[in-house]
Amino acid sequence: MLKKILLVCFFLYSILGFAQNHAEIGQVLKKNQNQDTINAIAEEAGYKPGDEIRVITVFKVDKNGEVSDVKASGPEKTFEEEAKRLIKSLPKLEGQNFINNEIGQNFALPLIFKVESKKEQRKRLKRKRPKF
Repeated sequence: MLKKILLVCFFLYSILGFAQNHAEIGQVLKKNQNQDTINAIAEEAGYKPGDEIRVITVFKVDKNGEVSDVKASGPEKTFEEEAKRLIKSLPKLEGQNFINNEIGQNFALPLIFKVESKKEQRKRLKRKRPKF
């Protein structure tokens, strides 16, 4: 009975740690994302405001927690390059959920770029403006 309880506790701890690390990755990617670049790329490629562009990224986290071997697949080469740039901007990943063996681990992460409307863009820029 004690073994079952310990196993369940370990399992829950692993899941919570994994979710927390993924939330942190999402925050870093959002922070490093340049929405103006995405809007410019989308406009040039003929996308409309509100469109979502999905790019699938695959990368490896080596035994030291460094991101390497980044690949991306999406509808436009420019979006693939932006996705690669974002993944390469991730800080060193630590913890048992990312580094579970001596050779590293492969990950797949879909990124969704949303094209802003002019109204959304003005709202975002207004929030960023420093207040005096």
